[in-house]
Amino acid sequence: LAEKFDVTINDRIKLWSIGGLFEELGDKFGKPKGVYTRKCSGYLSAEDEDAISKMISDRYLAKKKDNFDGSRERNFDVADEIRDALMSTYNVQVDDRSNEWRVERDDYTMVGDNTLSDEDVEYIDSKLKERSSFKREKLYEDSDAIRDDLRGRFLVNVNDRTKEWRVDSE
Repeated sequence: LAEKFDVTINDRIKLWSIGGLFEELGDKFGKPKGVYTRKCSGYLSAEDEDAISKMISDRYLAKKKDNFDGSRERNFDVADEIRDALMSTYNVQVDDRSNEWRVERDDYTMVGDNTLSDEDVEYIDSKLKERSSFKREKLYEDSDAIRDDLRGRFLVNVNDRTKEWRVDSE
């Protein structure tokens, strides 16, 4: 069946599929679980991106390894080691909830339209870099003070997960 019709049978979940994709393996948009998407910018060579993709795939498999008998053999220690290696080698942060990965950096990207002067944008960028440094040093009160000051002075909304900032309308 597999050769002639591209039929895959999964005995563990008692389903068969043409093409080998099963609905329960993906979200409502059909993206298979374990497939991570790169989020945001930051230069990486093609070789680095390939290595990162392989490491993320290996990490996912370590966390979700299925055996032929239907049992699972999860190895979270290996998954954590891979996560740490991604961060130390490539400065990559993995978000398992959204199945995304990104290169951590201190700079934030401005999104949306605004009427700020170039000087104001430079000031905001420098304060956000300072804020990142405070967060890295676990000085959260100082970090929050910068966020609150930018919000009060410029109506800046900071999204730390995506490393983006925007000016909200009043």
